[in-house]
Amino acid sequence: MIRFLLFLALVLGTGFLAAIYEYVPLMAIFVTEIVLLLILLILAFAAHLLTTVEEPQKANVIYRGEKSYCRFLVRKAGLLPVPRYRAHVHQYYEQTGDVEDNYYFGACPRGDSPLAIPVYGDWCDLLHVEMDEFIVYDYLALFGWKRKGVFKQKVYIIPNERHLDLDVSVLSFARRPEEAAHYAPELGGEEFRQLREYRLGDSMRNIDWKRSAALDNTLVREFAPERERVADLYLNTKGYETLTTAQKDAFFSLTSAVLLGLLENVKAVEVHWCEGRLRKEMSAVIRSKHDRVSLFVTLYGTDLSIPTALEPIFSENTPDEMGYDKLVLNVNRELYVAGFKLYAFSETDWEDEIRTVQIIV
Repeated sequence: MIRFLLFLALVLGTGFLAAIYEYVPLMAIFVTEIVLLLILLILAFAAHLLTTVEEPQKANVIYRGEKSYCRFLVRKAGLLPVPRYRAHVHQYYEQTGDVEDNYYFGACPRGDSPLAIPVYGDWCDLLHVEMDEFIVYDYLALFGWKRKGVFKQKVYIIPNERHLDLDVSVLSFARRPEEAAHYAPELGGEEFRQLREYRLGDSMRNIDWKRSAALDNTLVREFAPERERVADLYLNTKGYETLTTAQKDAFFSLTSAVLLGLLENVKAVEVHWCEGRLRKEMSAVIRSKHDRVSLFVTLYGTDLSIPTALEPIFSENTPDEMGYDKLVLNVNRELYVAGFKLYAFSETDWEDEIRTVQIIV
């Protein structure tokens, strides 16, 4: 705009002097400037019509702390190159709401020209990258034509692959395969291995009372090894909406660390959370690191508030529907099992604690 006003002032000044002095060379310069303005206006408009913006990919996944790029493709048809363009890019986080605005400048020769927007994985969250303004200029940048539309990409910032050191020798919160029959095709779970006589130290929960009474002998069910079991992890997100950006980041990172720590000991982990908009409990079975990525992609787009009616489901002190103890992680970075607080992670040093702390369940 400033360039246009300066050039317009030059044209008007030339025309004023040419009119006063009736000097032919000044008149010729004035006419040339008028023609140049018209040519540049037409060229800018033509470049605007022949230039398009595309998104080669709609979504990307990076790890927390990484730098990556969102690539938009500026495509130019016709013979003349686009000498200059300006793009306004708006970045904001889904859960935290942090916003960043930047302008990017470039030129596009004939054909395709990539525009790479740097993005940084500062927080565990869904980062939206939107190009809401794209203006094509003429060769002197006097005229600019704005393309309509918003071009969007998503960047899912996943917690790093760090697992919490969990000693799960008891694993009272894990279900056995036959008690989670609907996962048998996925997990390859077996029925219990055998019935045998009761031994000192066996859990009373494993006694087969019906057969023990029939045979007049105390018999217990022997199940598959711990590795075959399915662990449940409940995410108590009550108060999530009041957390700061750093606190939400810590909650997602700790969820990932606990999840990976459990997968070192069990076949799979079923993660439970609340979908506030739908007002119902949600769950996902995690068996691998790829499943972990899918879990966070889902969580980032979820309203994690818990309606009052559903609070008991995620309470640290309430057993699950099958009567087992629950492993619960809440937004205050506290890990519970059966209502007992195993560990409370610091708000500032939780990253170091993940690497150094061993938790006995």
